[in-house]
Amino acid sequence: MTYQVQGQSSQPLSTRNSIRQAVCHALVALSLGGSFLPLSHAQEIVAEQQQYRIAAGSLEDALAEFAQQAGILISFEPELVVGKQSSGLQGNYTAKQALSKLLQGTGLDQIARDNGSWGLRRISTTPLQHGGSLPEVKVRAAKQSESLEDLPSAYRGGQVATGGRVGLLGNLAYQDTPFSITSYTRELIQNQQATTIADVVANDASVRSANPRGGRFDQFSIRGFTVSNGDIALNGLYGLLSNYAVAVETIERVEVLKGTSALLNGMAPNGAVGGAINVVTKRAQDVPITQLTTTYASKAQWGAHVDVGRRFGPDNSVGIRVNAAYRSPGETAFDHQSTEQSIGSVALDYRGNDLKLSLDMGHQERNVDAPPEKVTLAAGVAVPDAKRIGKNFAPAWTYTNTRDTYAAIRAEYDFNPNWSVYAAIGGKRADSDFLRVNPRVSNNAGNFTASPFVYLRYEDVFTAEAGLRTKFATGDVQHAVNLAGSKFRLDHGGAFYYFSNSISNIYQPPTLARPNTHGLSQHIPKAGLVELNSIALTDTLSMMNDRLQLIIGARSQQVQVDTFDSSTRISHYDKQALTPATAVVLKLNQHVSLYGNYIESLSQGQTAPTNGTVDNAGQVLPPIKSKQLEAGVKMDWGHYGSTLSLFRIEQPSAFAENRIFALNGEQRNVGIEWNVFGEPVAGLRTLGGIMLLDSKLTSTQNGTNDGAKAPGTSRSNFNFGVEWDAPAVEGLTLTARTLYSSSQYMDVANTQKIPSWVRFDIGARYAIHQYHWPVTLRASVENLFDRSYWASAAAPSGASGLTISTPRTLLLSATIDF
Repeated sequence: MTYQVQGQSSQPLSTRNSIRQAVCHALVALSLGGSFLPLSHAQEIVAEQQQYRIAAGSLEDALAEFAQQAGILISFEPELVVGKQSSGLQGNYTAKQALSKLLQGTGLDQIARDNGSWGLRRISTTPLQHGGSLPEVKVRAAKQSESLEDLPSAYRGGQVATGGRVGLLGNLAYQDTPFSITSYTRELIQNQQATTIADVVANDASVRSANPRGGRFDQFSIRGFTVSNGDIALNGLYGLLSNYAVAVETIERVEVLKGTSALLNGMAPNGAVGGAINVVTKRAQDVPITQLTTTYASKAQWGAHVDVGRRFGPDNSVGIRVNAAYRSPGETAFDHQSTEQSIGSVALDYRGNDLKLSLDMGHQERNVDAPPEKVTLAAGVAVPDAKRIGKNFAPAWTYTNTRDTYAAIRAEYDFNPNWSVYAAIGGKRADSDFLRVNPRVSNNAGNFTASPFVYLRYEDVFTAEAGLRTKFATGDVQHAVNLAGSKFRLDHGGAFYYFSNSISNIYQPPTLARPNTHGLSQHIPKAGLVELNSIALTDTLSMMNDRLQLIIGARSQQVQVDTFDSSTRISHYDKQALTPATAVVLKLNQHVSLYGNYIESLSQGQTAPTNGTVDNAGQVLPPIKSKQLEAGVKMDWGHYGSTLSLFRIEQPSAFAENRIFALNGEQRNVGIEWNVFGEPVAGLRTLGGIMLLDSKLTSTQNGTNDGAKAPGTSRSNFNFGVEWDAPAVEGLTLTARTLYSSSQYMDVANTQKIPSWVRFDIGARYAIHQYHWPVTLRASVENLFDRSYWASAAAPSGASGLTISTPRTLLLSATIDF
């Protein structure tokens, strides 16, 4: 059985005694922290009545869940609870009352210590003989909270968490969140041998990658709308991660919030209509970690990753976590493609009673030779047959080189239980160097013009947020008010160098001569400046003993965009918009909650063309508001859970009508999602879901394509993954996963269509504990049957493009815990 200690999974053990010891270490911890609660705070918790939902079962499991839900410290001799059962607990109690009920019939009683902690003892007066058993374990348990430093624990099975960050609302429990959110854990990331964020979010049926794996950059489709890699946030701050591909070695959680989210997160740099992705960096835990992972990926990629974490000082208040990884140059599953990557990060943190501080610093370099590109088609050209396409049609001399360096600091301070403040600032420097060819197929024979060009780009980012939280009551209604502000500033430049064209073919690409790129100027002129400033106010009203929660709020967003030519400003954009939102959660009982929301998102308004076709040439349109209505039900049965949601998203678009360029168009996506997760049977874990989507263009130019299916959207997506712990071989786990997407159109007229596709993955891992250092071996095969297909026809930056599937890929890794 897997338990969470300080947010980090303990390793399965090979003997009953080892399991018993690990269980007792874990169950008295089960949350973050290693020091005693302040006595006054502990007394407040013990006297406060709250709702408990603890399933019947072993006393070890029941006490572990109690420690987490109550947020108190409990310590005892491990032998006291071995073999004992609890009838569970449902209802509202003080911590003392709850613990008494859990211990009924077990022959144990509770002990209240002077320091505010609790213990257990036998009711019998016979003195307890230690007999060489483990000493008392003392670890603090914490409730889920709004603090971003207190991560929700993992759900049963360890693949997803029991909650996640909901923008400025902080960390919320799964059933307290009136939005569809999934938080993938480090355990899942490591066991699936993920290399980038794209590998992690592939577990969600509502999310699809819209760029080739190993290509220049990652890009996603969430609920049928494009979300760029540049819209991924780092601990809630936009703009700090790579715009191209984000490595996962430094990440503790990947949180996917589906749907629009302007109130919660502010305007994303590229809009992010379909959803928001946030990554949580690793922190040092009370349990030290020294871990080495070696990796291999076909055809010849080798790598290593070192992860070290320690805590120091009084009550382990100071922590440091260091991660370093390197993948050597080697050919991938795509022909003549090679990838080299290096990652390094340092995370420092301080956790006091009232003050929490953290500092994250990281660097990533990624060099890819012959990255596969998206394929565009001329009008009237049939979609190429993916089965006839070789492993890579990109010339061997093309490349993508990117470098990103970031730093961010965050502070949170609690004046008292009802007032707190927080602030965070961060910055990034990014440089990229591309030699590219854009394949645009011009006829049914698969010919395309190869137009090589070099693109140099730099980015300087500054980002910040600050806020004030307060809690108070008006009669029977509890209020949690949050006033927050955010700032994002992107200064970027670019330089293009074009070379003579060549003719290639997507089916049988000839060997093309490499253009002479020597002596090109490295000067990169300034191209643009983007500033996004906002202020938001929310109030969470809790009623009926927290069974009913209502969230209301609004964000005022300012968008400023300047464009430059040779460092001379040639245009200025300054617009504002107000985005309101409201959401509600109703808990029917301890297992089922209903939720609903209305929320909006913002994207930068477009500029009217200056080619003489419109009368308002050069006019900058206001920010585009996309609107979402969503309703759903969340179910949590302790061992497994699911979310069923209905949503409707409307996104305006601009085109000219009667010679006026304006927001005259609209795309409407209506869908239903069902997601499942957890461990319904001991040793059997499931993760997956389905999305059914009706995506229509409801208003098009001259009504020509009204009612057409939006390009790049599937009517149905299906994911299902399973992990099975083989009972015959201790430590062996077998895995399998299926991904399916129905057909998609590439163009608005619905004349160019890619067929449906299905992918099968299999794998196994084996945990060895007979030696002093635990070792976990992993092997998996993605795209088991090596099928070639078009994985997506999504639109990158306004132009449609086809994404070729990744060939069969073998992944191997070995992890040693020292």
